[in-house]
Amino acid sequence: IYLKAVKFWQQVKAVSKELSSMKKVIAKIEDMHCEHCKHVVENAISKINGVKFANVVLKNDEAVIKFDESEIQLSKISDAIADVGYDVRFYRLADL
Repeated sequence: IYLKAVKFWQQVKAVSKELSSMKKVIAKIEDMHCEHCKHVVENAISKINGVKFANVVLKNDEAVIKFDESEIQLSKISDAIADVGYDVRFYRLADL
């Protein structure tokens, strides 16, 4: 029973560490005009290791991105968006 309890607490500790490095950012993306633009940006963000969630809202020219800060830096996300032809500004970053 003791070994099962130790293993359980090790798993809890690992999950806690992962959750503590999770971030949410809202990004303003310039020059998106249609659903194709939305999908291009969303796919570019979603392909990045460490990104857990990406949702682009065309009417607001925004993307909501959840990522693991221990796996990826914000600059890699902005580079991916720039690589598909869009300008981006991050304006709200929060812990999850």
